[in-house]
Amino acid sequence: MPARRFDLRANFARALKLWRKRHDLPLKKVAADLGFAISTIQAWESGKRFPNRDNLELIIHYTGLAPCQLFCERNDHCVPAQCVFVVRPT
Repeated sequence: MPARRFDLRANFARALKLWRKRHDLPLKKVAADLGFAISTIQAWESGKRFPNRDNLELIIHYTGLAPCQLFCERNDHCVPAQCVFVVRPT
């Protein structure tokens, strides 16, 4: 069985959309709050585009989500002990 491919863009898109829906926020509100066009938020949520570092920091601050929660394949059930984005001492 081949190893599953980690898809950062798809995980981020799913997490952002899930967060927005759970908070019952329309695209228009999120776009206005972050200072982006609605089409930009739609592109992020569909996985067609990915935010740059500065925009990603804005999203993390705005949503209050940890990077682990934004990128984990298990978005809403992220387990930090199993997350590739959690730095562990060596």
